[in-house]
Amino acid sequence: MSASARLAPMTTEAEWLDSIATAASCERQVVEDVLRQNGIKAQPGVPRARQVSFTSISFAGMKEKTSLDGPFSFEWSDLEPGLWAVMSDLNLRGKSSVMNILHAALRGDFPGDIKPDVWRWLSRVTVGIVVDTVQYRVGVEKLSGGEDPDGAKATLSRLNRDEWVPLYEGNLTGLKGNVETLFMEELGFSKLQAVNDSGTRYEHSWPAVAACLSIGGNAESKALFGEIIFDALPQRLLQLFIGMPWISTLTAISAAKKLMASSSLPRGATDPLAPLKARIKAADQELAEARKKSPAAAGRTDARTRMATLDADLVVKQETLSANRTKLQEMEERHERTRTEKLAQAKLVQELRDEKDAGYVFRNLRPERCPACEADFHDHHAHDEDGSCPLCKTTIVLEDEAADDRLTEAEDNLKDITTALQIVAAEWKAARRAMKEAEKARDAVVADLSLVQVEFRDKRDDVELQIAQLEGTIRELKALVGEEAQSPDDGSGPEKAIFDAAEKKTKAIVEDFQAEVLADVSKAVMRLATRFGVGNLTDAKLNGAGHLKLIQGGAETSFSKLTKGERLRVKIAAALAAVEVARDRGLGRHPGLLLLDSPGAEEVVDADFLEMLKSVSNVATEMGGVQVIIGTVHRPDLDDVVPRTHRRHAVGNEYLF
Repeated sequence: MSASARLAPMTTEAEWLDSIATAASCERQVVEDVLRQNGIKAQPGVPRARQVSFTSISFAGMKEKTSLDGPFSFEWSDLEPGLWAVMSDLNLRGKSSVMNILHAALRGDFPGDIKPDVWRWLSRVTVGIVVDTVQYRVGVEKLSGGEDPDGAKATLSRLNRDEWVPLYEGNLTGLKGNVETLFMEELGFSKLQAVNDSGTRYEHSWPAVAACLSIGGNAESKALFGEIIFDALPQRLLQLFIGMPWISTLTAISAAKKLMASSSLPRGATDPLAPLKARIKAADQELAEARKKSPAAAGRTDARTRMATLDADLVVKQETLSANRTKLQEMEERHERTRTEKLAQAKLVQELRDEKDAGYVFRNLRPERCPACEADFHDHHAHDEDGSCPLCKTTIVLEDEAADDRLTEAEDNLKDITTALQIVAAEWKAARRAMKEAEKARDAVVADLSLVQVEFRDKRDDVELQIAQLEGTIRELKALVGEEAQSPDDGSGPEKAIFDAAEKKTKAIVEDFQAEVLADVSKAVMRLATRFGVGNLTDAKLNGAGHLKLIQGGAETSFSKLTKGERLRVKIAAALAAVEVARDRGLGRHPGLLLLDSPGAEEVVDADFLEMLKSVSNVATEMGGVQVIIGTVHRPDLDDVVPRTHRRHAVGNEYLF
């Protein structure tokens, strides 16, 4: 890969908007309004890839109506990047159940593919996942024997220092949404928009992305990436994984165009909303003319934008101030508690010192009588062995070793508390300073907002009043027409021109960027697939539409025409190729996690299967930071591929749980 490809300048949002406005012959403000109303956002940047891996899996429950009824548990911890295996000597020993629980935790979708009988047995599931260095935990609790998912309690938590902080606690439906939000935000993925044949907009989110991280040996899907072949999803997911910018923007534009086309009426049909649509179109034209006449329009637009930015900033500053105020209060309370503890400890030290001094004086007096009953020590053989008077049993202090020890311990504790108080005092002072700075920052935003509001009011003129009235009229008319009917029925409105220009410009950006990247991916797929045992393969080419064209045995073929065993190998090769190319370029977002369930089931003979796993293990090791977990029937030669410390093995007739 050339340095120029890696460092090629990215198109900015401003350049993108200006080019669309020029191509569509519209004002930039109109372009921004149309794109915003249709949920189209410029997303030129690509976040850095984050590494995801499982750290642990544990579950427990009670088997019923089996030959081995009774309680069971499964614990597997200290997982990290590398090749791991869940295996058994015989089939139906729990491998797929372990893999399905991992799948369910990754998607936040319980029971998911977990078998109904296993789900019924379970009472507790806990799966640990790490994103870079941040630890997360997915948990599910239910009554063993319960089949209704609504009766289960789910948790999602994050490790903060040594404490698990709950991010979600509730039902399983809520868990799925929270896991989706967590991973989409952590990994920097944007939802991919689409429109079905009936004209309804929908989105592909984390479930579609997570499907690319799981490859099942018995899967019938012919998608190179993931499980879904429609909506060009394999192509879009590949583009996301290898670091293509603007992909979510392009899918949003395509969805908006489909939605506009699906809402158009058939030729010759009567549109009952035609008068309202005509009035909206006329009002749009009047609004455009009014904006041209107003010398203050541009300034008011800028002021309105600044006001929105400052409003958002004010919310952030106020939240920061509230958090600092809460922290200051906590530090004040902590300081007061520590100060009180120090006073109490100082008092104890003084008391012990006084007691020591009193004992010292008493011993120096060399008393011959008991200070309590005045008994003569000589008459009663001095004192008992325990140091008390033989008559009244009053303790007579003759030795001071215990008192010295107590005093030393108390003085050490006083020093520790004094040091702790100094630390707390410093933190309290820092919290006061932080709150004052937060107040100052908040007040600065409030002052700026006040100035912009004054500027906004000062820029109002008669034309601006007309603009405001037209904007209100258009909003009311569009509310009457309905959101689904707002697109022009003749396809000649500004929306169509804007969508066409936006799609053309965005596609050009993507195509310019992806040509060399796809060439690198094609080479990696070719090399890895050959290592994994795809025979007679002499060429592989992945095109911009996401189709993998192959030359095998001198004949042209494609991914969908391969045998199941060959498709499995190529899917694994494509997944690892995406990781390899993305890491080489420093732009991709593949998290480096791959789950393979029963890969040996797909027409793969033992020798080929073992060679494939060896190659997968070597590739994962070479890349670093990649975790591959497989579920498979044990073969003796696997002992040389998967270390014993990296597997859970049900030997003979044993079950994994």
